[in-house]
Amino acid sequence: MSNVLWREKVTAALSVAVRERLLEKKTSFCYRFSHDRVQQCVYDMIGEERGPMHVLIGRILIAYWKSDDGKLGRDDYVDSPLLLGVDQLNRGSECITEREELFELVQLNLTAGKVAAWSKTAFNVAADYFRSAINICGIEKLWTEHYSVALELYNGLAQCYRNMGDGEKCLATVETVVARAQTLKDKAVAYIILIEAMECQEQFQAAIDLSLST
Repeated sequence: MSNVLWREKVTAALSVAVRERLLEKKTSFCYRFSHDRVQQCVYDMIGEERGPMHVLIGRILIAYWKSDDGKLGRDDYVDSPLLLGVDQLNRGSECITEREELFELVQLNLTAGKVAAWSKTAFNVAADYFRSAINICGIEKLWTEHYSVALELYNGLAQCYRNMGDGEKCLATVETVVARAQTLKDKAVAYIILIEAMECQEQFQAAIDLSLST
């Protein structure tokens, strides 16, 4: 089935739900339940199939995001098929057993985190994506088998904590990078993030001391 035909069938099905006032259409791509109780009722009816259903929906959204049609909405943070797809895959990640697909989900979370961080107002959302990627892969496996990805995830997470004003978590994240980093350059990037966090919190002397000691 072509993307156009598939989209027409899905749109037709969703239009029925809109007419019955079960869904509300927000944009050409995004729908929402008309009430929280409607959403909860539908979700409860799915039962044990929730995990596989989340994965199926996530795969469809990511396939759309990768397609030419999906590129049209990539500047829209809220309705991005990427973010919606990753959210669904994360909720059903326990049902994903293939190593390749699990690592792809790690990379998708990394990309989603970057997209959320670029919005300048969703650093907490970006941090959630970075943490999800770390949890899906596992800390040890991430650093030993996917070093460059680990660096991006932890540095991205540290930057989120810096921008959120959480110096304690920023410090803990940077300490992990420094302990695992294989080169002085990799350590330096993490230290710069920490120094910037200290400056944002007006801990100027601590920032100077760290600069001089590293």
